[in-house]
Amino acid sequence: MPFFHGGGIIRPTSSLTNHNMLLRLTLALSLGLALALALLVGLTPKPVQAEPPSPPPRRYDVPPMPPAPDLAFPRPALAESSEPAADVSDLSIHFISRTPRYERYCLDYSHDAPQLCEGTEHAQRFPDAGDPVTFTARIKNQGTISTTATAYTWLLDGGEQATGVLPALGPGAEENLSWRWAWQSGAHTVTLAVEAVETEQIIANNTLDHRTDAHYLEILVHPYFVEAFAQTRNLVGSYSFPDWLQAQFRQMNQRLAGAVYPNTPAGVADRIRIDVITETVKVGGDEVVGDLAFDGRWTFRTERDYKRTPENEARTSAKN
Repeated sequence: MPFFHGGGIIRPTSSLTNHNMLLRLTLALSLGLALALALLVGLTPKPVQAEPPSPPPRRYDVPPMPPAPDLAFPRPALAESSEPAADVSDLSIHFISRTPRYERYCLDYSHDAPQLCEGTEHAQRFPDAGDPVTFTARIKNQGTISTTATAYTWLLDGGEQATGVLPALGPGAEENLSWRWAWQSGAHTVTLAVEAVETEQIIANNTLDHRTDAHYLEILVHPYFVEAFAQTRNLVGSYSFPDWLQAQFRQMNQRLAGAVYPNTPAGVADRIRIDVITETVKVGGDEVVGDLAFDGRWTFRTERDYKRTPENEARTSAKN
């Protein structure tokens, strides 16, 4: 077809047509050759690399854990679940707190290993030697009848430090006992011992130890758990959530002391203790209220109660 160029008409010649055909043929051959080379390279077998030999299996010669000493209180039969006896009292030391407290360690997990948060490296974690501290014990009559007044003793590393008289307590009544001490560094054991009254059947919970250098925890427990434990005899022999929990901590500390291995020939030196037990409904569901002035926190929360059902799922979960 002729086309306009400038002011005249140019008609294609046979030489121009032959040139275009030759160019097209050359391009087709080039593309075909390139495709053939690509297929040839893809079909060429690659050398197979031998897999590295498997490392020899590691052997860990871990000695068996030594048996922990028996607890210092009797254990009822596992099937024991009778209701609390009537017309008895039961004095129990629920916990021993220490004040002042200091904010827990702040850890930064954005590195290969946890590190202290910047600016908290030199924060105070324990009192300085000579600082005044106060130990406060929570005593409760868990029985069904009142107690008479009875004596109590504070001890430090087994030596008597202070004595006093615990007043008579009615059923469910509580009393706080305090003792002030000039702080001493290192590991020391503060003990409170309350003399049993005649109407008590369980006396294992009348004494409680407090290791001064232990990591201390805050316990938050829903009232439904306290209610459920009050209906079942625990390993101490009482019907009490705090008694059961203190027994768990005592056994855990026994396991730490008995963890004798090549790297810990004297056992694990760390100890844990309960600093405070708070009964609160603000531990169920997604709502948890606590304080940062503790090394850790354990929460005993219930399942959610669905209002559309006649059952109380929260109370049932605490019993189970």
